[in-house]
Amino acid sequence: MMDQSIQLYSPPVLHISNCVTVKLNEQNYSLWKTQFESFLSGQNLLGFVNGSLKPPLATTPFNNIDGLTTEVPNPEYHTWNRSDQVVRAWLLGSLNEDIMREVVNYATSYQVWNALAQH
Repeated sequence: MMDQSIQLYSPPVLHISNCVTVKLNEQNYSLWKTQFESFLSGQNLLGFVNGSLKPPLATTPFNNIDGLTTEVPNPEYHTWNRSDQVVRAWLLGSLNEDIMREVVNYATSYQVWNALAQH
């Protein structure tokens, strides 16, 4: 029987500013990347930047009353895109302005992450 004083573990609430303490510049990529990966991993969001969380289709087929198939927005895509844009915003917010100018036009966190790795 488990000791009743032991509670189920729940991860702490983390704020990115407490975990990613450096702004990426030309000299600190390894330090920044290590902090960012650790933060994302702890939030179960690492897949957005490493590509393992692929986006679902933006639309799905829907059979209407007339028997015709039409495309409707996929709510799973909306949820995925919302989370991806949060990760993208975190990425952009952790960059030195000179670095941000290089990646600000990329649409997804995966694209930003890969551009930073190549830069």
